[in-house]
Amino acid sequence: MIFRHRWGRRALAATCACLAATLFASNALAVSQLSGYTYVDRYNDGILLFSDAPHPDLVIPNVEIKLYSVSGMTETLLSTVVTSDIGLYSFTNLAAGTYSIRQTHPFQYLDGIDTLGTIRNLNNNNVPPGANIGTLAADAFTNIVLPDNARGEMYNFGERGLLAQYASKRNLLGSAPPPQYAPDPEVLPEPATASLFALGGMGMLAMKRRASRKR
Repeated sequence: MIFRHRWGRRALAATCACLAATLFASNALAVSQLSGYTYVDRYNDGILLFSDAPHPDLVIPNVEIKLYSVSGMTETLLSTVVTSDIGLYSFTNLAAGTYSIRQTHPFQYLDGIDTLGTIRNLNNNNVPPGANIGTLAADAFTNIVLPDNARGEMYNFGERGLLAQYASKRNLLGSAPPPQYAPDPEVLPEPATASLFALGGMGMLAMKRRASRKR
């Protein structure tokens, strides 16, 4: 009986350790993101007009965008992407930290107005604690402080239009559809809550087994 009792305790301890490891791992997942567009700002006002506007702005695909992590005065390149057919770029699965976004300016275009974006929680429109939208620089957004579970969006690079020597039918562009935001998801138990439920259930089972042995 003593051997079984000790084995049960060891099994329970091992299970608790596994649950704790899973909990900490889930909390450490990198799920934040940064995104924006490159577009032709027809009114030169820094406002991107989507395809549902009466006179939408044109977007620019295949523009190179680079993401850097920032530590003090040092920037380290993390990722390089190009804008999609709707002018969109996106960096996903980011850990909390400080970042810079830099555009390789498309040489065919006259430079326009770049605009800092916004930072919100992933699941609602609240501004997460500690967020900082960063600083505007030449073809860049620097020192963006991105918390956990946050989305930084509409970091947009605006161009005035094609330079005369590059104007041709080959460079006709499309427009971007308005972004679709998913509704807030149903409230689910936090990982810690789920772990407590699991531990509670195991505790009840152990108590029942102990009571049956005493009979």
